[in-house]
Amino acid sequence: MSLTTAYLTAQYILQIPLTSHLAADLVFLFIFSIGTAYFLSLEKHLWRFTSLYSLIDVFKYCAIILILFVGWRYLKGEGLATLIKFSFLFLIFSFSALNMVRILIRLAFERLRHPQVQTGANTVIVLGAGKGAELFIRESMKRADSAYKIEGLLDDDPNLWGKKIFGIKIYGPIKDMAKFVDSSTIQMIVIAIPSLDQDKLCEIITTAEELGMPVKILPSFEKLLINKNISPEDISMEDLLGRDAIQLDDTEVSNFIKGKNILITGAGGSIGSEICRQLIKLKPKSMILVDHSEYNLYKMSWELEHVFKYTQFVAVLASVNDFEVMEGVFRTHNPNIVFHAAAYKHVPLLEKQAKQALRNNFFGTKNVAELASLYGSEKFILISTDKAVNPTNVMGSTKRMAEVFCQNFNQSSETNYSIVRFGNVLGSDGSVIPLFKKQLKQGGPLTVTHPEITRFFMSIPEASQLVIQAGAMGKGGEIFVLDMGSPIKITDLAERLISLSGKRPYKDIEIVFTGLRPGEKLYEELFYESEGHIPTKREKIFIAKCSNNDFKGFEERLQVLEKSINHFHEEKLIEIISHMVPEATIDFSPKAIYGVDGGSGSDAN
Repeated sequence: MSLTTAYLTAQYILQIPLTSHLAADLVFLFIFSIGTAYFLSLEKHLWRFTSLYSLIDVFKYCAIILILFVGWRYLKGEGLATLIKFSFLFLIFSFSALNMVRILIRLAFERLRHPQVQTGANTVIVLGAGKGAELFIRESMKRADSAYKIEGLLDDDPNLWGKKIFGIKIYGPIKDMAKFVDSSTIQMIVIAIPSLDQDKLCEIITTAEELGMPVKILPSFEKLLINKNISPEDISMEDLLGRDAIQLDDTEVSNFIKGKNILITGAGGSIGSEICRQLIKLKPKSMILVDHSEYNLYKMSWELEHVFKYTQFVAVLASVNDFEVMEGVFRTHNPNIVFHAAAYKHVPLLEKQAKQALRNNFFGTKNVAELASLYGSEKFILISTDKAVNPTNVMGSTKRMAEVFCQNFNQSSETNYSIVRFGNVLGSDGSVIPLFKKQLKQGGPLTVTHPEITRFFMSIPEASQLVIQAGAMGKGGEIFVLDMGSPIKITDLAERLISLSGKRPYKDIEIVFTGLRPGEKLYEELFYESEGHIPTKREKIFIAKCSNNDFKGFEERLQVLEKSINHFHEEKLIEIISHMVPEATIDFSPKAIYGVDGGSGSDAN
């Protein structure tokens, strides 16, 4: 019908007489319109979801029919000048007629399905007028249950000022945010610029805090592609503390991993699980996942199989303390590379569990390291911590013992042993930021041990990528230290999280200082004073040039510890640790260990 109308209208405007060829023309249009529509699958487009892609297919449909029809009429002797005029009019009328109905149906469907925005929606100003803003606006306008009513947009591109996106005006640059908020009833600020750099993000957050406005940010395009609902998220500490993207040496890490069997201990933990994710794209022959937590191992296995569609892995429920089981793992799977991430890491808890800390953090490392040598692994990478530097606690001391053991063992083994040392990772299990978020949801207060306490922070993906890169670089015996940037005050983190939630620190949400916990330091260090600070070819990876360790004295005390660990009291074990790590300053008095004036006299497990 639309093609017939377009044909007759063009004929009328050009004053072409309707002669005997009218019937033949209409039959031609009818037959070829059906064939072309079938060829382009035009009938499969749902009219209520008409989009740009639908309009493009309609244009192709009209153009193909026009070319066929003009060719047929030309062969019939029609003049070229008349056909050119006819073609122009026919294309305009047919395209308009076919799409008008589709657009009207789409508009009616949207109106009936989503008649109005909810009355409780937040009035927002959107920063950025790019693709992210377009998707957010479209989603908000078509959903009746949308939590957002968009009042306007701000963008730094002057060519966009005064323009509109879906009827919503772009008022000016982002720096006018304060003026816009003051002159309207804005309740929230939404950032719609996925590529926004950290400095600009912090500037926006600071302005929003001064205005008392909560701020949210649209998720990355990767998330937008898989999420049905395009909804702003809270700004995370990862966003605020984000750093430049890691540029790995693809050739080096690919040669390091590709086609090899990779063993990851602690594979269900924060770092271990991310190493697994990072390794997939490097195409290892297989991955052997070891963890003593059934739930964590299940989660990682499910994610690899169902999210990443990766099946070349084996999940082994085992403790690194169990030498016989771990030997079975090495004997069966013959790993070429070992990433040893298994460790206990909770400082205050381990202060009262020296025996367990030793068994897991030190003797567990010793087990896996010796098996790597025994079964001919190429490389062993120990994941250490900044708490191993001048340790004041059991956890850091046991990790320092693991460092010294691996460096010593590297001298007598054909396996290359390297250590990677770094600080806290954002969002890891048991870390401060998840705790703050939990406390914030409960209405506060947020608890900080000391007003001046500082920590280094790094994102889990960044730390894991640098661990892999350092492992590829290692020749044996190095302690690689990751560039953690500047230390950050925990109090500042707490204040910023409260502000991001739209609340005021110390007014709406309190911050309470609880005092340093057992073994806790005010600040952490990445290097010993005696260690040289040697850069590598990777700007975020350094090598700690260690002073000579007393390996002989270490081994002598280790022999005593191995024979007696099951018989010593906690205070005796801590005393031995202090001798094995002379730089450690651990309070091994009964009061520090048990929290009372005297010990129980029995083994503490």
